Amino acid sequence: MKFRYTLILAGAALMALASCNKESALQAKDSELEEIVFTAEDEMEASVATKATAVTTTNLTKIYMTATTGTAGNAAEASAFTSAEFNGTSGGDFTGGKYWPATSTSYHFYGSNVAHTFSSGVCSVSPATNSTDIVCVYVASPTYKAKTALTFKHIYAQIGFCNISAPSGYTVSGLTVKVTPNIGGTYNIRTGDGKINGTGWSSLVAGSETTIASAVGSTTSNGLYLVPGSYTLTASYTLTKDVFSKSYTKTASVNLVGGKINNISATLPDAGDDISEITFTVSVTAWSNNAITATFS
Repeated sequence: MKFRYTLILAGAALMALASCNKESALQAKDSELEEIVFTAEDEMEASVATKATAVTTTNLTKIYMTATTGTAGNAAEASAFTSAEFNGTSGGDFTGGKYWPATSTSYHFYGSNVAHTFSSGVCSVSPATNSTDIVCVYVASPTYKAKTALTFKHIYAQIGFCNISAPSGYTVSGLTVKVTPNIGGTYNIRTGDGKINGTGWSSLVAGSETTIASAVGSTTSNGLYLVPGSYTLTASYTLTKDVFSKSYTKTASVNLVGGKINNISATLPDAGDDISEITFTVSVTAWSNNAITATFS
């Protein structure tokens, strides 16, 4: 009976030892893992207060990251993970439960504040709205197992305000300045430069014609985000000067730069040949001589 008890104790000891060794092995394995950590650099331009909200380092708390291997932009470029959500705090680190591979690999990172896709060597976002500011970042060769600093670029152009002035001596009424914006399309995160007009954009999506000014001297912010590039503004208005009054529709071209708050100022043209001042040509008939012969009786 005593001998049997001893065997049971010995078996329990062996099981405890095996469990301890297994736990130690797991701990050793876990110690080899290195979580991927990002930090957002404080270089995103802050915006004026607008109807829409511009993304800044302060209010950026969630990013979507894609990691790839292989030659960037090549059809053989493969995805390690796509549009993984990383969360952080203002000025803090962003983590998403993703780990570096066991050995050094040529990674590339693509990121945005909105979910994006990766396919055939192209990582892109496809926005179709002008109500959300979008920022993107591409890191070609991050340091293996190091915290990666991300400097995002705004990919939209923003119209801050459109200030229209009246020509000298005239009053303007019924003013409406409109633009038909390209509000989205496909933006290539790797090749696009958020500060160069239109670079990286394709398959543009046109939005509805939008009023961006409706009063002379108004600098009301529009908060309108649109794809960088050249746009045509259409201004409809009525010019008045004394009893002269006439309605016009004029156009102007503007070049809106990405990653910038574009403030537009313009002066409407005067009426030119359409207006003619009332003038008089004056001549006074000269006094003439009237010969009179008088006869006295």
